[in-house]
Amino acid sequence: ISPMATVVPASPLTCQAIPRDCERLLEAGTTVAIGEMHGTRELPATVAALACAAAERKIPVVIGVEIPRSEQAAIDAYMQSDGGTAARNALLAGAFWTRDFQDGRSSVAMAELIDSARDLSRSGARVDVFAFDTEQPGDRDGTMAANLVEARNQRPDVLMLVLCGNVHSRRTIGATWDPSFNPMAARMAEANQKLVAFNLSYAGGTAWVCMSDEPCGSNRLKGKNLGKEAFVSFDPADGYDGFVYVSQLHASPPATM
Repeated sequence: ISPMATVVPASPLTCQAIPRDCERLLEAGTTVAIGEMHGTRELPATVAALACAAAERKIPVVIGVEIPRSEQAAIDAYMQSDGGTAARNALLAGAFWTRDFQDGRSSVAMAELIDSARDLSRSGARVDVFAFDTEQPGDRDGTMAANLVEARNQRPDVLMLVLCGNVHSRRTIGATWDPSFNPMAARMAEANQKLVAFNLSYAGGTAWVCMSDEPCGSNRLKGKNLGKEAFVSFDPADGYDGFVYVSQLHASPPATM
């Protein structure tokens, strides 16, 4: 990760509310892996709100996004830009954002998360964005874990907020399709990372997803209604340390549609 720029604060931060009980996560040196359903507005917005809340507390933040490392230079350039049309077009010109298979990781909400980080950085907060995914064949979860462990070792003082698919944020080995599957978060835990790993919980709604038998698009999801207020639960279950509940989900289409 490139060194964070120091900027003279332009104005006080204006942060969105964070889910109830999330304050205990805002600690330097902690890695928080938030497993999401790709292609929603809510999870990238939640990470942006957590980053802002940490910045208010003067905690340096690295936001990990499930975007290939090949896009890092474009992200860094955008973080240093004015956020205008030309800068946004340059950010979204990469192969990741323009590929045919738009599975929700390259959504409007993900681009807005990067833009929120840019705003925080330009306001004087120590916030950076780290693309940890890989396009190489082979052990993808192992490579992503290694990328994040390396980034964490370079910045032991930061709060690392990692947004990833919820299969990657599991702490335990095994999946319904492969009992030997070793998820990214499990690898990070093996590397003695100070890690808190969450699944997603929601009442229902929509997400931009890619089903095997139909084109990518907005699909309706069923969930479990736990109320209207977003919150975090620290009750371990199913290989996670808890879950982040965000009530209704709303689909976020590709940023380049």
